[in-house]
Amino acid sequence: MKSFTINNIMKLFALNALLFLGLSNAYGHDFWLEAKPFYSKLGQSVDIAIYVGEDMFGESLPYIPERYSDFSYTSGNGRKKVSGELGRYPAGFIKPQQPGFYSVGYRSKENMVTLSGEKFTNYLKAEGLDKIIAYRKQHQESDKSAKEIYSRCVKTIIQIGNDPQIDYSRQLFNYTFELTAIDNPYQKKIGESLTVKATYQEKPLANTLISAFTKEVPWEKQQVRSDNNGFATITLNRTGHWLIKSVEMIPSKRKGVNWESFWASLTFQIY
Repeated sequence: MKSFTINNIMKLFALNALLFLGLSNAYGHDFWLEAKPFYSKLGQSVDIAIYVGEDMFGESLPYIPERYSDFSYTSGNGRKKVSGELGRYPAGFIKPQQPGFYSVGYRSKENMVTLSGEKFTNYLKAEGLDKIIAYRKQHQESDKSAKEIYSRCVKTIIQIGNDPQIDYSRQLFNYTFELTAIDNPYQKKIGESLTVKATYQEKPLANTLISAFTKEVPWEKQQVRSDNNGFATITLNRTGHWLIKSVEMIPSKRKGVNWESFWASLTFQIY
C-alpha cells in the first residue's frame, strides 16, 4: 500500500480546509483577490491571495484548481494562467516580464445554497437586489425559502513600474459578470474619481448596486448604481486597500433551483 508523505498530508489538509470554508461563504460574505504587493518593481514576483470574509477581513484560501474554472492574468503579453502549487498560501503568483498594468481574474465553480425566506430577503436588501425582492413579492414568494446557485467573478489590478498606460480591453476576462476599471487608479490622487464599468454577459449592466470601501475604514461605504451604459463613479477619498463589489441575480431555468447569482469584485491599492 502506498504510504502517505508529509506533502500528501498537507495537500489533503488544504483541500479539506477549502471545502469547509466553501460551506460558510455562501451568505453574507465577500470574496476577493489581493495582490501582494499591488505595486511592484519589474523583476519581482507578485503573490495573489484569495480571500473570503467580510469587509476585506477573512480567511485566505489555498491553491486548489478543482475549485475554480479560471485563474489567469492579462498584460501587454496577452493572457496567461496564474502559477501555483496545490495547497499553496497565498494561492498563486505571477512574474511580470514588462512594466505596465496587470489584471488578475478568478472565477469560481458553481456552489449551491438554500436560505430561509427571511434570510434570503435580508441578503437581497443588503446587495441592492430590489428587482428580485419585487419579483418575489409579486409572485407571493417573499416568505418562501430559496435555492440559489452562485459563482464568483473577482479581479485585482496591479501596477508594475511607472508606466501609466492602461488598455481597457486587456482587463476583460469574458466572465458572466465583471467590474472593470476604466481609469488607472495608480495614477489617481486622493479626492479624484474612478470610473468602473459593470458588464453582464459582456454587455453593459444598468442599475446594479455597486459598493466601494477600504479595508482600513470598511464602515465608510460608498454605494452607487450603474447608469444605462454600465458606468459608475467612485470617489477615491482615502489611501488604502480598496474593494469594489456588486451582485447580479437572475431566475434560474434549472430544475429544483430558484435563482442564479454572480458575485463580482475588483481590488487595488491607493498609496
